[in-house]
Amino acid sequence: MEERITTAGVAVENGRVFVAKREKSGAIASKWEFPGGKLRRGEDEAATLRREYLEELSVPISIGPFILSHDFENKGVLYHLKCYAVRHLSHDYRLSVHTETRWVDAAEISSLDMAPSDGKIRERIMPLLLRNPPQSSTIRENPVYSEVLMEKKDIDWSGLGFGYMPTDYRFYAEWKDGKWDEGRLTTDSTITMSECAGVLQYAQTCFEGLKAYTWKDGSIVTFRPDLNAARMQDSARRLMMPEVSSELFLRALDETVKANTAWVPPYGTGATLYVRPFLFGSGPVIGVAPAPAYHFRLFCTPVGPYFKGGVKPIRICVSDYDRAAPHGTGDIKAGLNYAMSLYPGYIAHSNGYAENMFLDAATRTNVEETGGANFLFVTKDGKLVTPKSSTILPSITRRSLLYVAKEYLGIETEERVVPFDEVREFAEVGVCGTAAVISPVGEIDYHGGKIMVPTGMDSFGPVLGKLRETLTGIQMGDIEAPEGWIRKIC
Repeated sequence: MEERITTAGVAVENGRVFVAKREKSGAIASKWEFPGGKLRRGEDEAATLRREYLEELSVPISIGPFILSHDFENKGVLYHLKCYAVRHLSHDYRLSVHTETRWVDAAEISSLDMAPSDGKIRERIMPLLLRNPPQSSTIRENPVYSEVLMEKKDIDWSGLGFGYMPTDYRFYAEWKDGKWDEGRLTTDSTITMSECAGVLQYAQTCFEGLKAYTWKDGSIVTFRPDLNAARMQDSARRLMMPEVSSELFLRALDETVKANTAWVPPYGTGATLYVRPFLFGSGPVIGVAPAPAYHFRLFCTPVGPYFKGGVKPIRICVSDYDRAAPHGTGDIKAGLNYAMSLYPGYIAHSNGYAENMFLDAATRTNVEETGGANFLFVTKDGKLVTPKSSTILPSITRRSLLYVAKEYLGIETEERVVPFDEVREFAEVGVCGTAAVISPVGEIDYHGGKIMVPTGMDSFGPVLGKLRETLTGIQMGDIEAPEGWIRKIC
């Protein structure tokens, strides 16, 4: 479809389908006819052209292409939802959906069951567009997204860094009066709440991070999101917030990724779609207490490598600050943990380091984690070791790597306390997490000197390199995954 029609007017005259372009005054400027699969400009019509709405439109499929339109108002803004289709010889259909002022071009929907003789287009198409009645002010789950490969955005995918780029849709649900509402997709990336909200006064918030991947066959999948849902529930309990059920969490994930498939980086670009679910106290609270209302939201953004310069060894330093206190919140994904790491991170970056190595707060002798990743160590005899502590975040990536090491690569693994004094004895050092997957560490600086990891500053060591290759192969569909690890979105 070469011409972009920005009107909401749809008309049917004598079995022919038109879309009318209207000016602000409401007068019809011109109209287009869709006969025989070709777009052709029609003659200007008088303002009396009859307008058909989605709930009234029923056109025989024998016309060939058709257009459906639905208008709704939300917060004073008029939105237009439109769909056209062209029947192909293969009995497939090509759809295009327009919401607000944005066109989404879709690929073919295969085997859409629509008999040309029954004329019930509205009954067949409407479920593909909206779950709600036409007067609804929100777009709910849209099954079109699960059947369509949308045209990708014009982005230099291979040149992406790790930063925020707003996409078209995000999900939000509200908790009040003791329960969560159903939740919905929205195009609004802003949040309005009380100045006295619990998140603003007492940092009552937690979050998660996971990724969506495009496979070689065009499928879009996520990696072990059930574990993210469970970890957010752990965080919510610790911070006195209502838990988000796994069902709601996974539905929000599915709907948001489906609605943003045009933003999921293509296979082979090295980029992924980063997904950020978060939960916070939105209700007003002035005394130190849990908030009376909460928001659960989930957005996504396309990203490249977490560390500047891509996947190559980084320099880190031992921090003079503590990340988490014993019996504190180090084992949950609370926002306050990351806020506390910002200043030490600023100092590290100012001195040319990519990250901090935090030691345990009680004795300052044992390795814990970085500001946002777990450590991996490889002994000289090839064993994979990860630090064990009650104040370390239980990383889903680390947990997966331990399984991959043992079950796929036959590597012996061990979770135990790792004294800092032992670090110089390891053959390989790396950090792991959702954002970084695995990044090798080449140099560790501390007040008493410098540790140069034997694998150097040029490349991965053999064990961590193979681990990363295997895990990313599973995530990208090139290696068969253990049962239950992959959730297919569309």
